Amino acid sequence: MKKKLLCFFIGALALGGFTAKAQNYEPLTISSGLTADMIANGTGNASTTTSLAVDDANYNFISTDLQATATSALACYGLPSSGSVISAVTPGLTFQLASLSANNSLRIVNQNGTGTLAFSNNVAASNIYLLATSGSGASTVTALITFTDNTTPPATTGLPVPAWFDSTLQPVAFSGFGRVRSEERRVGK
Repeated sequence: MKKKLLCFFIGALALGGFTAKAQNYEPLTISSGLTADMIANGTGNASTTTSLAVDDANYNFISTDLQATATSALACYGLPSSGSVISAVTPGLTFQLASLSANNSLRIVNQNGTGTLAFSNNVAASNIYLLATSGSGASTVTALITFTDNTTPPATTGLPVPAWFDSTLQPVAFSGFGRVRSEERRVGK
């Protein structure tokens, strides 16, 4: 049985607030809870710029500033080196990833595992958008929100999280960003 890895590969979540004319999105800034760097960037083997792989096959995401050597061409595809990811599903929604050179993911390894993200800013919202992926197969998530006054609404269960590579499960907010094995310099799509 393959182990599924759940990765909240995010630096900021976007919250949807509604106005009379249009929808506005305001990011939440993650202050703690990110546990792994899974985005290869900079120069050299992916293992020198990441701490853990995205999946059981030992792959990492790549950034457009990844180079095999200092004189190599930059990657022609990958996650934007700015960390700004425009949602392909929700018009007007942009996610801002955490630093590509630090922990940028809440990685949950075990089935029924848990993780907690804390935020440094508080905003009123009617929707929360989460950028997440699963490694080595699709996953489902149960999300529980705790407000600053320690109240919690009922948990949202059964949220689908597609595998990051070769998945037909929808929705897919962003795709086509490439991969690299952590021990290699060679990148692949």
